[in-house]
Amino acid sequence: MATFGNDKFQKRAKLFVANFPQEEGWESQLRQMCSQFGEVGEVYVGKGFAFVTFDYRCNAEVAKMQLSKVVLDHSLGPLDVRWAASNACLEVHNLGPLVSNEVLLEAFLPFGEVERAVVVVDAQARKSKGYGYVEFVSHTVASKVVARLSNEHFILPGAPWPVRVKLAQLTDDDVGLPESRIKEWDRLKREEDSAPHMAKAGTPEGSFAEKWVELEKQKKERMEEVEAWYAGQRENLRKQQAAATEAERKKAALAQQQALRKQQEMERQAMAMQQMQQEQRAMLMMQEQRMLAMQQEQALKMQQEQVAMQQMRAQRGGMGM
Repeated sequence: MATFGNDKFQKRAKLFVANFPQEEGWESQLRQMCSQFGEVGEVYVGKGFAFVTFDYRCNAEVAKMQLSKVVLDHSLGPLDVRWAASNACLEVHNLGPLVSNEVLLEAFLPFGEVERAVVVVDAQARKSKGYGYVEFVSHTVASKVVARLSNEHFILPGAPWPVRVKLAQLTDDDVGLPESRIKEWDRLKREEDSAPHMAKAGTPEGSFAEKWVELEKQKKERMEEVEAWYAGQRENLRKQQAAATEAERKKAALAQQQALRKQQEMERQAMAMQQMQQEQRAMLMMQEQRMLAMQQEQALKMQQEQVAMQQMRAQRGGMGM
């Protein structure tokens, strides 16, 4: 398991609590609720949140599990109970494959009181990922370790390169790489190596430590160059895609305009054809009306001529009598 200190009221026994009604007397109520799980030390209540420090980690774990089920206000839901974040934690890189939680803890104890040490493990391979976390009691101690190891080279068993540290925040729990997972022959091999120590300047080890540090520096610079190249390529690709999208949009807009003009031209031609057909029908009607008028005029004229002839015949017949 992850390694913790055994002193009472350590930071890793502190809980963060939220989702409770903001009313007077909440601090005493919270203390009373928590006291059933163990001895309670400091209780700090802020606006909508609180910190509770228990006597031991195991009691805090039980309290965390049980309090997470408690609902004090149905509009807020159950209490939000988490481990309080630490500001005295270091992220330690360049760990060898045989460095366990216990070895990491023992290595950093000379710098100050350590509450927790965890080596991060690959869940599938069940091997160290080469880095871990060391949580000190004091933020001041953690800051001093970072400052010191930025100028000196601290070497742990199982690897010739110095470790690299930086301040970090650790809230989640991880069993890490306990000593029980280190095989016996690996443990013996590690014990043959030297104990954690500072590499002395002017020695071969110190010289190679400088080279390892320089290699890390070059790696960082190369990675920064790659990141810069990648960022540039991303920006170029984004611009190309934006230009292609704009060109496609213009092409689609032009095609739409052409289709609209073609549709308008077809409608204009249809209207012209319709107008021409209407004019032709009007002309035909006029011609038909003229023909009808002429026919009527001719029929009237013939009728008049017939009447005149009949009158002439009648006159001639009267004269003969």
